[in-house]
Amino acid sequence: MHKSLGVMMEHMQYCVDHPEEINELAKVKAQVTEVKGVMMENIEKVLDCGEKIELLVDKSEDLRSHVFFFLN
Repeated sequence: MHKSLGVMMEHMQYCVDHPEEINELAKVKAQVTEVKGVMMENIEKVLDCGEKIELLVDKSEDLRSHVFFFLN
């Protein structure tokens, strides 16, 4: 029997013998996926907020230049 096949069979047998660990691993993977999704949403919100702040800065600078023009 090929060595990698033997290793694979050992892993499969371990999974059969320890279903509770495999189930727990599946739960953890699902939680990681959920957390990853939330983090991606938060990153998108932060980037969106950054764009809005940049827009506000641009508008403020434009307003300042108009005020300076009217005051002089």
